[in-house]
Amino acid sequence: MTKTVSVVMPCLNEKETIGICVENARKSLELNDLPGEVIVAENGSTDGSRQIALDKGAIVVDVKEKGYGSAYLGGLGSANGDYIIIADSDDTYDFFEIPKFIKKLNEGYEFVNGNRFGNLWSFKTLPVIHRYFGAIVLSSFLNIFFWTGLTDAHCGMRGITKEALKKMGLKCTGMEFASEMLIKAKRAKLKTTEVEIKYNPRSEGSKLNPIQDGIRHIKTILKFYFNRID
Repeated sequence: MTKTVSVVMPCLNEKETIGICVENARKSLELNDLPGEVIVAENGSTDGSRQIALDKGAIVVDVKEKGYGSAYLGGLGSANGDYIIIADSDDTYDFFEIPKFIKKLNEGYEFVNGNRFGNLWSFKTLPVIHRYFGAIVLSSFLNIFFWTGLTDAHCGMRGITKEALKKMGLKCTGMEFASEMLIKAKRAKLKTTEVEIKYNPRSEGSKLNPIQDGIRHIKTILKFYFNRID
């Protein structure tokens, strides 16, 4: 039986890139004969992003509660696919690489993480502080407490089965959602792997605050480790 695919992306004021992301995601599904849908989790944009997404053929889910995790929780809650691919809507991830994730899911893996570090050009495109603190340091910190076996713990492009998603019980509403996914994938004993992907620099610069967001990730990891959070 052919599996259906939901591509879910969060969006907050991404008018310059949301259109091409939706367009490329839909083309990728079509070119690879993957039946599915593209869902944009709209988190309160005021720049016209919502209408652009609709015009490009996306299903738009309005999420009132602010936050990266909140947007994903809203989008994932509306996903109908057997397989779910998540990625940011800032055109840093290549949606034509979706088949890499689908291939692994078809092989029986339940959670597939992207790996930006395997591609030297992609690694160099990350801002220095994101490259060494936001990526390498935080990935290492996560693996000290929860050995995931994954290289790039904060890659924003991932694939998961719908059934595996149900087992995880995701709750985090901020950027720490990325760490929560890996921790709960580990706790749920999901069959996990990673695939090398490309990463493009964000044209307008990153919206992330690597120090502030990094501290939130560290606090979340410690809370999970000491069982102070579900």
